[in-house]
Amino acid sequence: MSQANGDSSHITRSSQPAPAKGLLGGRPTIGFLTASLRDPYATFTWTNVMDVAKNRDVTVLNIVGSRLRSSTRQQKPEQLMFELVEPALLDGLIVFSEMLYHFVSVTELRQFLNRFRALPMTSIGVVDGIPSVMLDKEHGMQQLVDHLVEEHGYRQLAYLSGPAGEQTAEALYRGFLKGFAKHDIPFDPALVIPNQPSWGDPIGTDGVRILLDERNLQPGIDFECIVACGDREATTAVEALQARGVRVPYDVAVTGFNNLEQSHLACISLTTGDRRVDEVARRATGMLLDMVEGQAPPPTEILPPELVIRWSCGCIPQMVRQAASDKTNSTLSSAARSGTVITARDKK
Repeated sequence: MSQANGDSSHITRSSQPAPAKGLLGGRPTIGFLTASLRDPYATFTWTNVMDVAKNRDVTVLNIVGSRLRSSTRQQKPEQLMFELVEPALLDGLIVFSEMLYHFVSVTELRQFLNRFRALPMTSIGVVDGIPSVMLDKEHGMQQLVDHLVEEHGYRQLAYLSGPAGEQTAEALYRGFLKGFAKHDIPFDPALVIPNQPSWGDPIGTDGVRILLDERNLQPGIDFECIVACGDREATTAVEALQARGVRVPYDVAVTGFNNLEQSHLACISLTTGDRRVDEVARRATGMLLDMVEGQAPPPTEILPPELVIRWSCGCIPQMVRQAASDKTNSTLSSAARSGTVITARDKK
């Protein structure tokens, strides 16, 4: 657990009576409760929480443990961190629920949070009874399927599933199935990769191996696109395909979800659903600070998704399209000045 207001320091539980609220560092103090700060999603969320807190002159205690009831050996000791938190040290708490309820239900998470019930709380990820902010991920995935079907004519879509029972993974899969139903696409279980134990690279690498080796499916023939449950998983799927000589997006398209930094820095930029991580984090933080200042608890907010079109689905990125247009216009302008005749074939 660390304190951050531009600097970070470690704080341990004291046997002395807890200080009065708002006196730690001479300013209001809120907690940021999360299972991790190591992956890009968590890091970007934390960065935006800290930015809002800094602008409003608030101290943040970063309470970093692990996913609740995780069976992973290295995560079990980290769960003890949550037991060291003194609610009396805090004026409020942001709960990064989407990082916590991987192995527990939302109801079980709510029970875990009962020890903080005296505090104003907001949640990143919907938890009943707590003002929450979340992206409509289900609709975001359906939008992605709509694009693949309506713009590219794809109907054979493979899907790389997230962890079984995890809230985000389940929402994305429901959106995928809704997209199929909307476009009357028959469901083919051979194109759905079984759930992995956790998020990460194996979803992409194992997914490609299962499709090509175990199920003997041919990219571009048996499936036209791989729809991944996340950008990281999509990126590793692209790498696994390229290692086998499969060209993305020419032989098969690939899409992700999240729109984190790696999605546009990859060698083949990813078409993806924007999770609007910055706005979700900022709204959850602002809502909490308003409550700390005495305002009434706000209603839960479900933000609409945004589709980000890039190269991996087969679309020409806007910057490439613009560059081509600028070059064509420049050529036409030069030709007009010199009197050169440009044919339709020359323009291509």
